[in-house]
Amino acid sequence: MQAADLIGQRFGMVTVIEKLGQSKHRTMMWLCSCDCGNQIKAQTSDLRKGKVRSCGCRHYKDRQTLGGKPTRLYRIWKNMKKRCYNANNPDFLYYGARGITVCEEWHEFSPFQRWALENGYTDVLTIDRIDNNGNYEPCNCRWATRKEQAQHRRPNGTVIKNGKEVKS
Repeated sequence: MQAADLIGQRFGMVTVIEKLGQSKHRTMMWLCSCDCGNQIKAQTSDLRKGKVRSCGCRHYKDRQTLGGKPTRLYRIWKNMKKRCYNANNPDFLYYGARGITVCEEWHEFSPFQRWALENGYTDVLTIDRIDNNGNYEPCNCRWATRKEQAQHRRPNGTVIKNGKEVKS
């Protein structure tokens, strides 16, 4: 198969769209379009050997574990659902018992993960509901630092400050 024959061919989630020429290592480079819309450059050998099957988005698709351990994002998703639906969860009182639910779309991990990655998720942020009385849903959630989230929480009753009870 000649190198020029790769144009139009699919390799996993990528389609070769343009021949770019040789790299400094004398291997043919290709411009490829991923199904997610991103474009990447790839070598002929990497495409043919299956080393390149996506722009990298595929590594995150439905990724629930990393090295056998649940990913942080997956744990956030599971804990969000437990707070809302598991009456044995210590935080159920503050979520599910108050009527807070998770939108139907997020009952599966993939749509939640897609929303998270498209809306700025990083491993240092936590999920935050904009309206503390609202549900977990795309229009009411954002990613925030722990400090931002602590400033945004709802009052939770009485606090002891300097030995005296103070309303929070």
